[in-house]
Amino acid sequence: MPRIDIGEVSYFVGQFTRESERLRGALTDYRKAVAKLIADDAMQGGFITSAKNYYEHIHYPIVDTTIACLSEADTILKKYVADYAAQVDDATNSRLDSDRLEALYTEIRRSENALDDLTHAMESMAGGLNIGQQIGIKLGLETAMGQIKEEIKILERYLDFENSHTNVMDDVLTRMYQVKVGVNEILAGKAFNGTTHMYDSSKMQLGWLDHLVPEKKPEKAYNFEEYTKTFVDGYWILSKNGVTDQDAAKATVAYNDALKDGTIKVTSEETGDFMTDYMLGAVKGINILNPDMPLTKMQSFSIISFALLGGITMKSKGIKIPKSSVSKIYSNVQLKGKDYTGTSNRFVLNDKNHFLNELELKPNVKYNSNGYNYQTDDLGRISSADANLTLKKGTRNTKHQLEAGGEDRVKAPSTQGDHGGHLIGTQFDGSPLLDNIIAMNGNVNVSAYKKLENTWASSLRNGSEVHVNIKPVYMGESKRPMRFDIKYKIDGQKYEDQLFNEYGGGK
Repeated sequence: MPRIDIGEVSYFVGQFTRESERLRGALTDYRKAVAKLIADDAMQGGFITSAKNYYEHIHYPIVDTTIACLSEADTILKKYVADYAAQVDDATNSRLDSDRLEALYTEIRRSENALDDLTHAMESMAGGLNIGQQIGIKLGLETAMGQIKEEIKILERYLDFENSHTNVMDDVLTRMYQVKVGVNEILAGKAFNGTTHMYDSSKMQLGWLDHLVPEKKPEKAYNFEEYTKTFVDGYWILSKNGVTDQDAAKATVAYNDALKDGTIKVTSEETGDFMTDYMLGAVKGINILNPDMPLTKMQSFSIISFALLGGITMKSKGIKIPKSSVSKIYSNVQLKGKDYTGTSNRFVLNDKNHFLNELELKPNVKYNSNGYNYQTDDLGRISSADANLTLKKGTRNTKHQLEAGGEDRVKAPSTQGDHGGHLIGTQFDGSPLLDNIIAMNGNVNVSAYKKLENTWASSLRNGSEVHVNIKPVYMGESKRPMRFDIKYKIDGQKYEDQLFNEYGGGK
């Protein structure tokens, strides 16, 4: 039967928490060093590439899992002590032994029998005791029984508590065991080939790694024939019955990705009507992609000339149009003539036209949100935020902050995990939506990044002009930045900073 000394448990939890914090700090420093190695493009060569791949795919999961497990263990242990106080006994020196429960049940039954006998004697005026003695004995028995019943209740609550908290550490311990196996594999040096001086993780037993790295779900296969396709702002939007729901939004992304990599081709029937309207609009000086921005004669001429020279299809006239020309015309209109100022790299979108749906941005667009300029990459991730800052308190959107990063968001307690971080802070009236929010490590968000924001805000209060350019840098197709490259000017004086998106990532 279980027993507990909550004082000893609390002492252990305190010691564990302090040691856990120290170890997490050391692991974070190590991960930061690995991140710098991986991000260093100055080092090249087969050995360097193999080393980077090895550290990224073998060391990262071990470090990340250990940090997450330590944080989770901290939370579980602290919650265990708090739950004990709330559900069982709030005394800090509580000591319980469930083996006493049977003895207490026996004692309470004996006391109940004695009380029954005394009550019967009092009612019959028997027993040879005066009324005062009888009342005293009865009160004593009732008090003792009350104390026993209270102790029984505490022990019963303790047993219920133990049953509800059984195996709470099993998942953590299982993952930590896999970490131990992985560390032993690393220490055995199986991945390093002393002859070629290359790292090859295939030489390792990697069963443990499968338990640390979640298996990616296969991408859903879509039957694009089931969707209605509409060409909007250089991007195909898919819908069913006139509605672009969550499924249609995902199908939209998959469809445009397939077009990009050549997996599928757009037929002339799909492109013809759009290009006909696009060219006829250009003839009239109307930009059908942005009717509020009239075309100059030179812009109209450039569109029409490019269309004809590029072999664009006009379905009604039998001229063929390659789909690739659409994005070229839209993204890179050449301006020639007396008003020529260079190449216009895509129009700046306003009025939330840069959203594919509520929680996704269109790829490869420039947009303006709350007076600040942004740009997305070909995966619809924010790649740049550029702003002349002003002090104005903005609003927040908790839903968008919690959605930042999607499946790539690091979920861990407090500042160990990710926050929905604003590239342009709320105190500067930065947008409360995902067009300004990314997955940012909580520690970076409230520490290093916050210090930069405070510097900018202080300068603005002193009457200075502050210009910032923030570039989130991603690894692969992850929606979570690996670091932030930040350049800013205060009254023309240039500054640069680089923050790694991990605990303690600020310099």
